[in-house]
Amino acid sequence: MNKTILLSIATAAMTMLNPWSSMAQQPSPSEVVTEEITINADSASTNSVATYKGGYNALLTALAKNIQYPAECAEANIQGKVVLRIGVDENGKSADITVLRSVHPALDAEAKRAASLLTDWIPGTDADGHPITTYFALPVNFRLQAAPPEPIVYAHVDSVAWQQMLDLATKEQAERNYPYAKSYLREAFYINPYDFLPIDRILTLNKQESVKGEDEQVLEYAIKQLQRITSANGPHLGVIPVYEEIINRMQKVNAKNYSPQIALASVYLGIADEESLKKCFEQVDKVLPHINDNDDDASNFIYLKVPMYLIYIQNHPQLAVDYLAPKLKKHTKDKAFYRSFELLSDACSQVGATADAEKYAAIAAKLAPPKEEPTPADGASATSAN
Repeated sequence: MNKTILLSIATAAMTMLNPWSSMAQQPSPSEVVTEEITINADSASTNSVATYKGGYNALLTALAKNIQYPAECAEANIQGKVVLRIGVDENGKSADITVLRSVHPALDAEAKRAASLLTDWIPGTDADGHPITTYFALPVNFRLQAAPPEPIVYAHVDSVAWQQMLDLATKEQAERNYPYAKSYLREAFYINPYDFLPIDRILTLNKQESVKGEDEQVLEYAIKQLQRITSANGPHLGVIPVYEEIINRMQKVNAKNYSPQIALASVYLGIADEESLKKCFEQVDKVLPHINDNDDDASNFIYLKVPMYLIYIQNHPQLAVDYLAPKLKKHTKDKAFYRSFELLSDACSQVGATADAEKYAAIAAKLAPPKEEPTPADGASATSAN
């Protein structure tokens, strides 16, 4: 089978690797799918790091233009993420490019070759403004897929403003003005919710200050911003790694808060390819045993939004039947689920399961609220005299 090459590149938020621990994802051009990696910034450093002329998106575009997927790896279906360590010297030249995480010699070599062609660097500076050599990590994700992806239209991300907010947060953090630092970090995440770095730094500050009770609110804020950007851009793979990180953190903060899983399931539902729908159902199955039926947001998503989307948007009535019928077995006497039984009946009708359609329609009719009698118009008699 001929395969189309999908090259995913995720830049690291450029931070001094002194000490460095990991990397961060950035949004990218339409043909690029990003992956989230986290940085713990060195808050004590007053040095500025190297930047690429035009910002992160310009870096991604230049790197994507330089890279060619090695034929031997494409033919052998070899994929994976190569992580590079790149130094930018005081003259703005990339040097000392090494592989931190290897996948295959050919992929490693291609990632290094493409990175060596990047020339438009602005060198980092020390506290006195003198150019210095700085280092950062750059993940390059080589991936193959069977067909070209649907174009992804990203909302504009102001990478300059994002970096400014991070710099201001670092300055306030160094002066121990933690509330101001957190405010700037929240603004940074608002500007660019594709990158978990600002939220990670807030959580780290909370831990350093022994602040209790704020972490859940911070993670809820992150979910709202992801939902906002998803609403603007449509659901896509770029937000999934950030959601997964939020889920991991929320499990440590409040294991009974399942809003991140529901939000992630909604993204998978919107992407709606076979693999994404499978992952949506997996998220639902993880959450379902733990949610309270009074949790309106979760219940509405599981019992109404998903089947409605499958039936009326994706035209998958059989998938809706397979999904919904087992979940409704314990709710045959619960009036809150009458609309779900109506949807199940409709799906059964569409696949020709007439007997099941009639059965579920009868259950829905029993559970449905009584219809209100029409109210006579003002001044009119409810009954006729003759």
